[in-house]
Amino acid sequence: MAVTATHHVTGAPATTKRIFYLSSSGTLTPQSPTGPCSSCAANLTTSPINFAFPTPLQSPATINGPLILSLWIDGRFDSSVQAFVQGTFSYRFPGQSNWANTNLTQRVFPGMTNVNITLNISPIFLIEQTAIAIEVSLTSIPKNATVILKWGTGSVPSFAVIPMSGYLNLFPPNTVSIQDRSANPTTYFYLNAVPPSNLVIAKVFVLSALGITDILRINMTIVDPNLKPVKGASNETMQPATATSPEHIRYGSILSMVKITSPTVFVVPRPSESFHQALFHFHTTSSHISS
Repeated sequence: MAVTATHHVTGAPATTKRIFYLSSSGTLTPQSPTGPCSSCAANLTTSPINFAFPTPLQSPATINGPLILSLWIDGRFDSSVQAFVQGTFSYRFPGQSNWANTNLTQRVFPGMTNVNITLNISPIFLIEQTAIAIEVSLTSIPKNATVILKWGTGSVPSFAVIPMSGYLNLFPPNTVSIQDRSANPTTYFYLNAVPPSNLVIAKVFVLSALGITDILRINMTIVDPNLKPVKGASNETMQPATATSPEHIRYGSILSMVKITSPTVFVVPRPSESFHQALFHFHTTSSHISS
């Protein structure tokens, strides 16, 4: 008796609020700061400061929704005067010289304070090789005032929360390769097959706009036509196989149609539990904020 491997796939949530920290190198990084940083301070009364993604987007992405700049500001001025800091989100399409900007001004007060600036971003579709940056500046400078931006340590982790969608996908879209133990694409598997002929290999090609280093792991769940998880194939971590470019990496899992023999081997016991749908959950190197 054979089981049929028909399927479709579901990927990441519509919008993820990704956190990118201001780093000592002047870039935005998904890695949260840990130790001290003697150079992570800038006098905004002297000049604005910029932080950008280390590289342009490696594939398209969409920015949509409130973008939050959480900044630690040390205001050294008298409380009788007012100072205002401006946060700017910018992007530049490939081949263009001008940046498109969205900004907002927020009042800052004397002393060390956490200033949150929320930019309401209408949906922006960013093509491959688009550059992304933020800028922090002062719009008014009180007399004899000094305003310091601090970042890069566990106590003052200034960061940007960027609502992103479409930046992490299967490639081609909604494509998963089902193969036999010899890595030959196939659609039929026999339930009475004996090891090692009872192995099924599921492979996907993953695309990340932020590069392959942004992908921590991918989990896969296979469900039957009744949308119930197939026995032994729930939330299984796929193993990275091949990195073919800075933004692409291939992942795969091995499934068994008889009994579990190792943590990476699953059961597909009946024809009614065919490969109807595969759900892929992407885990990235950055923390994020749930909607």
